[in-house]
Amino acid sequence: MTGATATVAAAAVEGAGAPPPPPPPPPPERPCAVDERPSSAVVVLRSRDSASPSRLLPIRIADGSSSGNGLSKPDGAGVGLTADGRRQRPSETLGVAAAPQFQLPSSHQPSRAAAFQLHFVSHLISSLRSPLLYQTRPQSWAFELPALLASGGPTTIYSIRAAAMAFYGNLAGDESIQADACRWYSMGLTSQRSLLQTDRPPRMPTMEEIFAPIMFSIFEVVLCTSPSGWIHHLSAAGRMLEMRGPKNCQDGIIHMLFRTARLSSVFITVTTEKPSVFASEAWSSIPFSLHPKTIFDKLVDILLQLPGCQARRNQIKALEVQNPHKSAAARTELRARVASLISRLDGWWRQYEEEKKPRAEYHQRKSSSPDKTANPSTTTSLYHAANILAQHLLLTTTPPPANHHQEKTTTHSLAILHAAKQQSRSPGGGQGVLVMVFPLKVVCRLAQDEQQRACARALLENLGQKSGVDGICKRAAPLYAQPYR
Repeated sequence: MTGATATVAAAAVEGAGAPPPPPPPPPPERPCAVDERPSSAVVVLRSRDSASPSRLLPIRIADGSSSGNGLSKPDGAGVGLTADGRRQRPSETLGVAAAPQFQLPSSHQPSRAAAFQLHFVSHLISSLRSPLLYQTRPQSWAFELPALLASGGPTTIYSIRAAAMAFYGNLAGDESIQADACRWYSMGLTSQRSLLQTDRPPRMPTMEEIFAPIMFSIFEVVLCTSPSGWIHHLSAAGRMLEMRGPKNCQDGIIHMLFRTARLSSVFITVTTEKPSVFASEAWSSIPFSLHPKTIFDKLVDILLQLPGCQARRNQIKALEVQNPHKSAAARTELRARVASLISRLDGWWRQYEEEKKPRAEYHQRKSSSPDKTANPSTTTSLYHAANILAQHLLLTTTPPPANHHQEKTTTHSLAILHAAKQQSRSPGGGQGVLVMVFPLKVVCRLAQDEQQRACARALLENLGQKSGVDGICKRAAPLYAQPYR
């Protein structure tokens, strides 16, 4: 052998005859050590690199029993003997016996796609689960994502992969994952379009047909390929829920998706200033027959009434020239309607404070840590955002001076900024983060103070970078670089 020599010790096979005289002992300077065992041989090569510590590299040579790698010696030939019964020389042993028994690791690697997919989805679930919507049963549909991945159709699977990979890629700053998310998004849109265009008789939309556009909206919230993309997808989900009717949205995943679409409808209709279908009496009561409303659901009830007031205000502006008398009467009616909503908001706040005290006392008794199952920052921010919208409606329909409404707007804007800062410092700041975007955008749009608008924009940018949703925070509609008048 060139560069190194080795000595192999092997056990003799029974019945092979008298062994020949043992070979002479190896010289001490040989860089090879032998670990002798009764039924197998181990060649231990010692590194000759003087710059590093000696390393022992054992290679076990199999005997007649199984070696663990599925190989064994041929029948009729003992380890260490030639075919004619002669003991092998060391060079023959290494070249004939050891080499065939040594195998390199297999180049086959099992697919890691399932592990990565679960990793991406788990991050998305952690971000989406919002205790605000699900303080009572049922739980969030986000927990159903692994089951939907395992049993859903192509559109469902593509939409989950697109949303999960977009969120994780944006959070990690990995452009390759974001590119893959765009590919799944494109495939999902193609699959959804093909599914909806299939010729079939009129029927009720399925859960998967409603679920997919909600997941597509999450993709748009994160990466924002179009400023109004999230609005289009959520509007599509809302229209399909409308086709199902309120009686068919009372339980199961459909009810969970309805709760999400209902809250999202507030953000959409406030942005477009058009009434929401979910503001009707039927949609505000029938879907909650099996699962009663939480305190948060009652706040959403009030928020859903505000877009209708905005639409009415726009109609009044159009009447000012055409019919001033009718415009004045409509303005009076609108002010009374908005004042009623503000009264409902005040009543909601009192109820919220009453319900919050027992929860706080309970968690204080159970643990010294604060209650993290709900997010008071997000809840109160939505309350203050509703007040800002209502005060702005009064401000635009009341003859000047209207300093009282401006002061109220400034007070509620300050409360939202304080809550957003508090949430950004909390360990669970990622929960309900999408809900916090709406109040901050209301401040960007309607705050009377320029410093408050600038602070809201800075908090939005920080929120997007920290939580991986900078699409909705910086690029998606609504964008308000200047105050709304």
